[in-house]
Amino acid sequence: MTASLSPRKQGLYIIAGFRESDAGAIVQLFREAYGDNYLKASIYDPETFIAGNRSQQLISVVARTASGEVVGHVGLSRCAPSPKVLEIGQAVVGGNHRSGGLLAAMMSIAIEHARGALECELLFGAAVCNHAYSQKACLSLGLTEIGYEMDYLPERMFVAAHGPIGRVATLNYARSFAPDNDTDVYLPPCYAGNVRDVVEHLGDRRRFHEADASAQPGGESELTVGDMPDCDVVAINLTHAGADFETRLLSLEQEARSNGRAMIKVAVNLGQPEVAQVVEVLRSREYFCGCVLPRWFGSDALLMIKTFGAPNFAGLKIKSERSHDLRDRVEQDYLSVVAARKAVAA
Repeated sequence: MTASLSPRKQGLYIIAGFRESDAGAIVQLFREAYGDNYLKASIYDPETFIAGNRSQQLISVVARTASGEVVGHVGLSRCAPSPKVLEIGQAVVGGNHRSGGLLAAMMSIAIEHARGALECELLFGAAVCNHAYSQKACLSLGLTEIGYEMDYLPERMFVAAHGPIGRVATLNYARSFAPDNDTDVYLPPCYAGNVRDVVEHLGDRRRFHEADASAQPGGESELTVGDMPDCDVVAINLTHAGADFETRLLSLEQEARSNGRAMIKVAVNLGQPEVAQVVEVLRSREYFCGCVLPRWFGSDALLMIKTFGAPNFAGLKIKSERSHDLRDRVEQDYLSVVAARKAVAA
């Protein structure tokens, strides 16, 4: 659904929707704040904002002064196969306007807009794990920690400011706006606790079923593949795993390696009764569960991750008790799949 954001006065500023004439000024805000080191190079192209807002793949919330100067931006992005899911991010405020709570006000208005006019049911957020500031910001917006994308961002994005710190993870967050959800979710035994934990923390409901370990994938796989060279990542949305899934997975891994990618992430649809076998195929290839993605496909998903090198758990800078608990769970799963692979090879 598309809906314009009515202008809101916030102190000295007006917070409103996007105008195409804003695009160049938004790019300048990102360049001022990040230099040339923002995690997506496309952020420096004004057409990114124009085309994104036209298609509603991006919904921009913009702050202006009374004279019309653009001084802040927050983006709501369509990040998942489900149209009812959005991600909040792309937040920036001009250097002379960072005091006085402008960013917090923009984020709050963006969330209200997502929940209301945009009919969002599940909002995602992410915080880098080389410092804790953005993690605190996500919690202040009512989002809950749901897991990690280990080694998601390359060291080169941070080395100028922070030195050699290795690849950087993101801590993922979510907030549910429609808790009475009766979606059928099939639980692979090894990750049943992970899924139930996240759903409970969101205050959601599901119809949980134990996935049938004997059910074999059939037909052709339905998946989309996104290559993300800025991050050295390949992202796969696996709507349905068919009989050809393992063969296709091996081919995608080989291509990722040859292209110098450092990580593959696979969102596995938990609406599939045969998902237990799919997860075992991934685990046999050293994929571990980094995160549960509520409502990603309408049904929930597991985010299974493979890194072409040991994940940088030592580099995580995290604060909350839950973030530490989730880190321990993810690290133990990584160690278990590596140990299982070594045992098979022995």
